Amino acid sequence: DLALYDVLKDALTDGTGIGQEYYWRDVRKIKSTKNDKGEYTLKEVYDYDDVYLEPVKNEDFFVDEYARGFDGPYRARDCIRRYVMNIKDYKNFFKGPVWDPLGNAKYVQPGGDVNYYEWYKPPQGINLEDQVEVLWWWAIKPEDWLIIVANDVVQVMGPNPYKHKQLPFARAVDVKRTHKFYGKGEPELLESVQDELNILRRMVIDRNHLDIDKMFFVSSRLNLSDEDTIARPHGTIQVDDVNSAKAIEYGDIPRSVELSMKHLEDDATIVTGVNPRAQALPTAGTATEAAIIKESTLKRIRLKVRLLEKEFLTRIGRLRVSNILQYYPQPKLEKIVGEQATEEFKAQMEDLKAKGIVLEKDGELFKKKFREIRLEDKEINFDPDGNPVEKKSQGFSFFELQPQYYIPKSFLGFTIKFRAGSQLPISKPLEQSKTAEMYDRLIQNPGFDPIKLGDSL
Repeated sequence: DLALYDVLKDALTDGTGIGQEYYWRDVRKIKSTKNDKGEYTLKEVYDYDDVYLEPVKNEDFFVDEYARGFDGPYRARDCIRRYVMNIKDYKNFFKGPVWDPLGNAKYVQPGGDVNYYEWYKPPQGINLEDQVEVLWWWAIKPEDWLIIVANDVVQVMGPNPYKHKQLPFARAVDVKRTHKFYGKGEPELLESVQDELNILRRMVIDRNHLDIDKMFFVSSRLNLSDEDTIARPHGTIQVDDVNSAKAIEYGDIPRSVELSMKHLEDDATIVTGVNPRAQALPTAGTATEAAIIKESTLKRIRLKVRLLEKEFLTRIGRLRVSNILQYYPQPKLEKIVGEQATEEFKAQMEDLKAKGIVLEKDGELFKKKFREIRLEDKEINFDPDGNPVEKKSQGFSFFELQPQYYIPKSFLGFTIKFRAGSQLPISKPLEQSKTAEMYDRLIQNPGFDPIKLGDSL
């Protein structure tokens, strides 16, 4: 939800918001207690290990210049995501056969183009010398590729690691521009209106300053230059009467200025379609009138919500489901320890083998541990045929998500349907008023039972 808010904020501000859906393992090293030699042992832990939606800065995202979106005949063929990261974080992430298959990580040196301040220079004291610029190039046409370059050193060169074989990005657009990848944001729509409004407001402020610090009429015999007669607080205007030195009195601001500013604010309301005050609309007397007023006020917002659902959330949902099917079945291995000669150990091994969750690797036995899903006020058990059955229960329960419960067995796989609410919820008072109106109308029909209507109400 927080990532979605950030993407929408970028869309409303810049016109386009980009989100990346991927599987993220946030790994770091922690120190355990000292051993007999007084040395700390390092252990890797995961602060996060799940699917993840991340908002991407528009300045760090470079898309195919001929693209009109991520779907359709004119979808993006490739794109680049730019990262600026600390050299230690880079060394910690890009290691091992998965992210360093070419063995080039040791050649990467900090420095290069690591300036992440787009509009101004960084303040003094911020050290950018320990940073690394990492570029991820994703391509789906004519072939699927993932090439990672760190400070001009090729780090990874191979196929797209995700089974969906799509660009792992989605876009949210505020005001859509046909045949264009990037849209328009609210500030761009209001820019010209705001410029005119700023000019009028500044003129009014200047007029108030002149009224507080007035100009003066002075004799024309005084030796004054042209600059002295420019309108300004405590300025002077030359006249022929030598005795006419007095302050200039200004009249009130014309009504036309106020009306002009009001019309500009109305233009801003028309441009954006958002008017929270519902100006110039009658006061709602019934629930129906209130619903009509709210409907007319929120039409443009509902259009943005519908576009968000169809273009952004649907694509994110497809990518997320694919990543869940790809990475959730991978179990964690827990080493099986104990006295193998005991009857209890043999009984536990027989039970684990019957469930098919025992793995032997390098002469050692491991237990496959799958993800657990937390359930509230219900639990999942199994019937005699082995099918999961859900039933109500108090408190929390945990269900081990084994692959056979959700991995599709047929080639067709899943049929996914997305249903997102395009109607914004109404307020409680309006809901109560509409319910009372329906009751008053139905109670007049002799075909309805008053007792059942009262129970329903």
